[in-house]
Amino acid sequence: MIRESQNCPDSFVSHRNGEDVIEWKAGVLTAAEVDEAFRLRYRYVVDERKWLKPDGSGIDRDEWDRDAIHFGCFHPEYGLTAYARANSGGINSMMLSREFRAIVPDFDALALRINPETS
Repeated sequence: MIRESQNCPDSFVSHRNGEDVIEWKAGVLTAAEVDEAFRLRYRYVVDERKWLKPDGSGIDRDEWDRDAIHFGCFHPEYGLTAYARANSGGINSMMLSREFRAIVPDFDALALRINPETS
């Protein structure tokens, strides 16, 4: 289940581009916005970076999405343009620990320093 937070109000960030002021909306995503984020993530991960093979779904979703809090940044003309998610559960439950462990030097020592109660 996608968790939504009522504790993080939307915020607006003004950016001056020459004479124009652009109002960006940022905050925790609704369930409908999370679906849009999965499509944006697919375009980045599959189409642009080619980290995954295309599966025709147009959606990038994984097991970490269910318990994550999803954040986004919206441009008034272009819609969702930036996305991030936050997961709880400690370093050993993160994607980094499973998918990229081989490229992080001394991962186990790092995990113990960050989360000593797991030892």
